[in-house]
Amino acid sequence: MNISEGMGTRPVGKLLAEFSIPAIGSLLVSSLYTLVDRIFIGQGTGVGGMAAVTSAWPIMIASYAIGVMFQTGGRTLAAVALGSGDIDKAERCLSKAVSAAFVLGTIFSFLLWLVSRPALRLFGASGASMPQAEAYVDWILVSSPGQAVAMTLVAALSAEGRPKACFLLQLAGTVVNAALAPVFIFALGWGVGGAGLAVALSQGAGLVLTIAVVLGKKSSFRPRARYLFPSPGPVADLVRVGVPMALMQLVTCSAFAVANIAVKPYGGQLGLAAIGVVVTVVQFLGFPLFGIVNGAQTLWGYNYGACKWRRIARISVLTLAWGLGFALLSELAMVAAPGFFVRLFSSDPSLAGIGAHSMRLFALTFAILPLELGPAFYFQSTGRSGPASVVLVLRTLSFAAGMFILPLFLGYDGVLWAEPLSDGITGLLGIYYLWLMVSEIRSLVAAERVENLGAS
Repeated sequence: MNISEGMGTRPVGKLLAEFSIPAIGSLLVSSLYTLVDRIFIGQGTGVGGMAAVTSAWPIMIASYAIGVMFQTGGRTLAAVALGSGDIDKAERCLSKAVSAAFVLGTIFSFLLWLVSRPALRLFGASGASMPQAEAYVDWILVSSPGQAVAMTLVAALSAEGRPKACFLLQLAGTVVNAALAPVFIFALGWGVGGAGLAVALSQGAGLVLTIAVVLGKKSSFRPRARYLFPSPGPVADLVRVGVPMALMQLVTCSAFAVANIAVKPYGGQLGLAAIGVVVTVVQFLGFPLFGIVNGAQTLWGYNYGACKWRRIARISVLTLAWGLGFALLSELAMVAAPGFFVRLFSSDPSLAGIGAHSMRLFALTFAILPLELGPAFYFQSTGRSGPASVVLVLRTLSFAAGMFILPLFLGYDGVLWAEPLSDGITGLLGIYYLWLMVSEIRSLVAAERVENLGAS
């Protein structure tokens, strides 16, 4: 039995675990870059360092947009070409994606650098934190074009079905970062700039390893020098496929930028550092939820195409149950013991107090996140992307509106209540989509039963 046949016949629980666990692992390993950075920076440079890196965060997220775009476009078009048996076309797609990622990534990084100083001031950097934020951003932007190329090359491994190699390459970069960051921050005393250098060097090491793996003997296709020139037609196709993911990256950047701008007048550097800690923890704990949904998407899509509605019902129940269970436990941990998470980043008593208070409020509705994600991505995985787009847009707009309006009445706490407000509004929409999802699945299961009775 091959893998695709197994998706329609094997036990649903085992399948969901097999598809979700690698996705969760990859997302968590990727997020460890951020987590490791924040912990070492907080312990080594205190509130000022945390404020500096938090103000730089939107720029760092934006710098990955080009890599995400060509990774998605290259993986999708190369996979289609491989599926049709056209290896030459797959290599042409990958080659164009790699060269375009480097060229456009370099241009985009330079443009970000030109606006980085005023952007950092807008996002909260000031006084002693400004030089630290500048140093961090400079290293991130220097390494960004190489990171875009590495992300695009990883698409080749994904397209030919080598998820383990993708995971190990991500893990290798994280290990290098975790090894270098404490040396640069603590032993050499380079502070936030040292953390940025550690990220840049780890990304460089990741690029070298990725090139070696993609050009290795196990690869069924690889970039070719004769196809590297980024001609307009093929690049336009890559952009067309990848631009939605790039826009999602920029939407995330905008959300963090709004948070930083809103915090500055009410919480100052201490509030900025606290928000940096809280968002890092919430984001890290949110990745397993995305991993569960990511694993379910493949199974939903396959079984929807195969008209196996009962299996879709079981997949849906397990996905929501696992997601809600994990989200509830995570929320209880953040609300009941926020001090534990904050102390990972800093022992500063002032940050511990405001950080614990911030986490309790910010994470108050974390448990309903699966209601936003599950139904929206069910529809996306079955060829209907509208609900996922609406959820993303509504969540971002309601979060931004809350960040600017609520502090006028509640001060710093208004910044924190913006997240529960956004979750509440988006959660209501998620419940509506859940009702549509359940109604559809019930009707399809009922029709299947009638058909089976007729056949018997």
